[in-house]
Amino acid sequence: MKQPARAEQFVGTWKLVAVRAMGNDMPEEPYGAEPLGYITYTADGYMHAIVMDRNRPLVGTPMEEFIRRTGLRRLAFLSREFPALVRHTKASMKALAYSGTWEVSGRELIHRVTASVIPDWIGTEQRRA
Repeated sequence: MKQPARAEQFVGTWKLVAVRAMGNDMPEEPYGAEPLGYITYTADGYMHAIVMDRNRPLVGTPMEEFIRRTGLRRLAFLSREFPALVRHTKASMKALAYSGTWEVSGRELIHRVTASVIPDWIGTEQRRA
């Protein structure tokens, strides 16, 4: 029988090597064959993670330009920069970042999400074997 993990085993920053998805409706390698990412676990119980496909398309327009405008100016900008907005959406779909607290429970690592680029994850537990 395998021993439960110890929290001390995880403290530090780890570089992502691979992401493999299980399930028929997901790509086998959702972040590509050579994903880019890191996860950090601190001794005081905090964590943050970022993972992405290193071959995401360039957006070509600073995101601040999308955010800065309001009303009709935003609409005019979006109509002119629609291809860049599509590229931004595609790039965002191939990246994930979140943070929160963490703990080891038996053979599971539990991430309690407090911030995430996926709003639905905030307030959830992400469990890892």
